[in-house]
Amino acid sequence: MFSYPLQVHPCRNCLDKVFHLGQNDAAKVPSSADDGEEDEETDLDHTDTDISALRHTLLTSVIVVGGFAIAYVVDDLQMGK
Repeated sequence: MFSYPLQVHPCRNCLDKVFHLGQNDAAKVPSSADDGEEDEETDLDHTDTDISALRHTLLTSVIVVGGFAIAYVVDDLQMGK
């Protein structure tokens, strides 16, 4: 029961990145101060982005409903021969 939120959190972040491709990616790049040092590569996969409450709720609902639907339909996880 307590591990399910730990699985939903990274799944929701991944789905947000997948469905966020068509939107403005420039807003996701954090600004860096010009202090004379060499430019460091920005890791766009691990930048902080805020998702809207609606998007957060929809993604979480899809993941939870999908997980329960799979659990309801699948009787045996063993692969057939």
